[in-house]
This record gives sequence, C-alpha cells and structure tokens, in this order.
Amino acid sequence: MTQVSGSRQLFFDGKAVEKPGVDLLIAEYPDGLRVPGVSDPPSQVPNWNESLEGFLKVTMGFAYAYLHDDGAFLVFYPDSPIVKKEVMSYFKNYKMKVVDEWTIINYLHLANPLHPSKNVSSSNF
Repeated sequence: MTQVSGSRQLFFDGKAVEKPGVDLLIAEYPDGLRVPGVSDPPSQVPNWNESLEGFLKVTMGFAYAYLHDDGAFLVFYPDSPIVKKEVMSYFKNYKMKVVDEWTIINYLHLANPLHPSKNVSSSNF
C-alpha cells in the first residue's frame, strides 16, 4: 500500500482509526472455466481461474479490514443467480452498500477447445 496523503483521516465503520487503508479494491471471482486463447493446453483451466473455496470469505474479510468508509470495491463475478446471491449476502453481512451494478459482455467467440471447428460466432445467430 502506498501512502498518498499522510494528513488524511480515514474512517472505518464510522470511526476515525489510525491504520492503513485502501481507496479501491478490485476482485474477480474465479469461475473455474477455460479461457479461450489463454488456456494451454486449450482444455485446461488456468490456475488463476480455478474455483477457489472460501474466495469471498477471504476477500470480503480483507475489504472489511482495509477498505475505508469512502472507498470503492469492484467485484467481477459470473452471471449466475447462485454466485450473485452469495456475493450480495456477503455485502449485507459486512454492511457494505451496493451503489451500482453493471453487466459486462465478453465478445470473445465461444469455442469448444477440443474441437476448434465448433466455434460459435455472432454471424451464426
């Protein structure tokens, strides 16, 4: 962590506390899927995208400890009602407020890495 303004007072849970804090935290929920064009061999899930037990518990614990009251937390997670419910329950339990939500669309062609000839492209729709 880099200290930008030594005189700035940070608030955690409404109280001024003298401890390190972060302004922005960005996390991506690992979804355990292959990544077209990255996975090598193509049938393998990259180690950084493997499903990780307890990912949200550790990430939210870190955010609660170090993200100050005026900080921002971006969480990228798969479009799944189950994952969204899990993410939102952690936000509620840690008393974090969701200010905005976005849907991001990845325009990479869907591909079966074992049979590259079975690619799905927007022209097939």
